[in-house]
Amino acid sequence: MRAHWLYTTTTAAVIYFASDVMPDYGFSLKGLVMSLFFIPTQNPAGYGYYPILPVGWTLNFEMLFYVVFAMSLMLKRQWQLWGVVLAIVVINTLFAHQPFVSSFYTDPIIFEFLLGLGIGVVYARYGIPSGRWWPIGLAVASAAVILRCNDPSGLTRFLAWGLPSALLMLAFIALESRTGDNRMFKVMGDWSYSTSLLHVIVLWSGNYVLTEQFGLSPYLALAICLPIIALCSWLSFEFVEKKLSRQLKRRLPRSHRTAAA
Repeated sequence: MRAHWLYTTTTAAVIYFASDVMPDYGFSLKGLVMSLFFIPTQNPAGYGYYPILPVGWTLNFEMLFYVVFAMSLMLKRQWQLWGVVLAIVVINTLFAHQPFVSSFYTDPIIFEFLLGLGIGVVYARYGIPSGRWWPIGLAVASAAVILRCNDPSGLTRFLAWGLPSALLMLAFIALESRTGDNRMFKVMGDWSYSTSLLHVIVLWSGNYVLTEQFGLSPYLALAICLPIIALCSWLSFEFVEKKLSRQLKRRLPRSHRTAAA
């Protein structure tokens, strides 16, 4: 959450003070506040339900899922799973069509959380057999389907991107016994959240400085930006996600630290 706040406010500052760097983006105080608290709202630039930092749109779905999942913990254990499923279905088909809930949640992508939930249940109850060739084959086939389908929507998206993505996750889980100790994979996983948030800032800034100001080709600018993104992702993980989080936790009252742990 802290990384999201940092890069959302950074994006807002760039848009407000140096709009030429991100000419397609828009800023409003309402949009900034709604973005910081993961509340869907129309982007100030006018291209749909996107926060100030547009790549953060998936976090709006994630936060909804976390709220639903947390509320399900109040149910008896045997009803928790079905409580989450029912809540997601009701939100998408009923509540999101009412004025008190954003129509953002009518997007069927919300059902892809249930695929992840199903994978978690299967993994916890039965395990996923490890292997080498069948997971690789499954991963290649799933990736091919995802790449073959160009921006599907509705049920087509669920079938063309949702299910293959779930199968891709299964394939990588099955490969964990062979790749789990690989330091590079671990590092990429650790940095991935920061990478997803900051890469657009670096790319837009790189395009403005390297391409528009210095006249470099877009491909050369991209080649320069990629290691910068990797470096910034590492710094963000170490000093924003880890170090800052530890500092903030130390300032919490002892009872709150115990609860957080």
